[in-house]
Amino acid sequence: FWTAFFSGLRGSVELGRDGLGAINVKSAGNGRLDGRHTNDSHFTNMPETIAVAAVSDDGHVAYYSTPGASLLVSAPSGERTWLGDAGVWTTDRVGGAGYSDGASQLPENSDPDYGSRFNGASAAAPIVTGVVALMLEANPELGWRDVQEILALSARHVGTAVGDGALSEDERNAWAFNGASHWNGGGMHFSNDYGFGLVDALAAVRLAETWTTQQTSANWRIEAGATWEGAALIPDNTPEGLTISFTVDSDIDLEVVSIRLGMWLDESPEGSRLTDLTITLTSPSGAESILATPSGQTSLTPDAWVFTSNAFRGERASGEWMLRVADTARRDENTLTFAELGLLGDDPSDNDTYFFTNAFSDYAGGAFGHTTRISDRNGGIDTINAAAVSADAFIDLAKGVGLIDGVAVRGLKNIENAFTGDGDDVLIGDGARNDLRGGRGNDVIHGGKGADTISGGEGADILRGGRGADTLFDGAGVDRMWGGSGRDSFVLSHDRDLDIIHDFRLGLDRLTFLDITADQISIADTGRNAVKIDAAGDFLFLFGGGPRPLNAAALDVDDFMFA
Repeated sequence: FWTAFFSGLRGSVELGRDGLGAINVKSAGNGRLDGRHTNDSHFTNMPETIAVAAVSDDGHVAYYSTPGASLLVSAPSGERTWLGDAGVWTTDRVGGAGYSDGASQLPENSDPDYGSRFNGASAAAPIVTGVVALMLEANPELGWRDVQEILALSARHVGTAVGDGALSEDERNAWAFNGASHWNGGGMHFSNDYGFGLVDALAAVRLAETWTTQQTSANWRIEAGATWEGAALIPDNTPEGLTISFTVDSDIDLEVVSIRLGMWLDESPEGSRLTDLTITLTSPSGAESILATPSGQTSLTPDAWVFTSNAFRGERASGEWMLRVADTARRDENTLTFAELGLLGDDPSDNDTYFFTNAFSDYAGGAFGHTTRISDRNGGIDTINAAAVSADAFIDLAKGVGLIDGVAVRGLKNIENAFTGDGDDVLIGDGARNDLRGGRGNDVIHGGKGADTISGGEGADILRGGRGADTLFDGAGVDRMWGGSGRDSFVLSHDRDLDIIHDFRLGLDRLTFLDITADQISIADTGRNAVKIDAAGDFLFLFGGGPRPLNAAALDVDDFMFA
């Protein structure tokens, strides 16, 4: 049964959503007090699933939440709700037949149709599922691997501080940064208690809206990075254990790393099990992940069990990896005979994206190597994605400087594209073909000299194409647009708002109306060199910017497109 079940899970990411992949979300479980970890269950260590930890209302890991290296993110849940701790509200059976009868959950809940004391990791996983639904609403073309990547990038830190080694009452694992270089100027933070952190719905949706790649099973790279074979005794009752190394020559942008072990176990009555071992993997960057600790799970068998880690996401695979296997559980003799390092991720690319969130100001220029200077020298089409940043942003690609989350950044001259978030942002392009997206807020965007794509998003925006054949997208709000020189295209959404184009040139520029047909527009002169277009309740004012006078009669079919 279970073989077919897990085969079906793997098949769901290949076939679901017409090949984009089903999104499988699983609670990490409630086994912390029993010594369980997420790598002792296929449900929570398959790369095709999203394992979710639980965080209590005080911002720390819940006392029951199962830890592990295969966690992706965490979400809020309740703790001792029967003692009055806060729980998660959820729908219940109508009337008195469910958990709440209108009186049993007083004083916080008198409604018999809703429960207010849902707890456990089973309450955390549906919250992540809801966030995923919002992400797919914002961008239905996301692949299943995109969803995991966005959740990891947008998750925020909770619990004790990164790097100080201190643990709260229920924490067992300190936070640490990995060896990536694309998240807030450096590595991504990870903990076996929280994964990459607490799920952040707003940040995740903003990244989904601006996501430009599609990562599915069809372009998933899975590789046996290196193997080790021999017969090495694992020292008994020794924390240092046995250490072996792997050398990986091929390069992969990592998402998940796996280890499969072959062992001869002591089969005496006092002998060891695979679950008596502590297994630690260290990447070429020096980042360390504890794959397993002594566990109460009894079904793990050598040669068949695969341990996985999300902690190395964003790192490059090439270099020397170190595997340490230690047996501190009891007196016995075990021999390691085989180890295989599995690498799962993406082909490396020169097209780099540097992600920024509201955590940038927490770590930039600090002790953990997060730089304020973006240094991209490998060519490619590169992007600053600060869509998850709520504060006002300033990015000048021509001068190579900016201000993101209140922090000055440099070294942006080799960057082609820039996306910002909910603030009132200023974006300035250079001589390249730039893609500039302001997101929400009242933005000012200037494309510069290249053939640029410019989008203000929601808000009252000012968009200037500059030189080159530019494409300017309006959004909800009153937008003012100048195409500049070159053959420009203005793409106008059906948003019931007023837009103004200040330099429309007959015979050169073009208007593209979305979700509107030609018979829904009317055109009238409003004065010298100016017209008003009513497009099914959307009003557009055009002012002429070329040698030919602009009037209603001069506009013809070549000036319009409808999509």
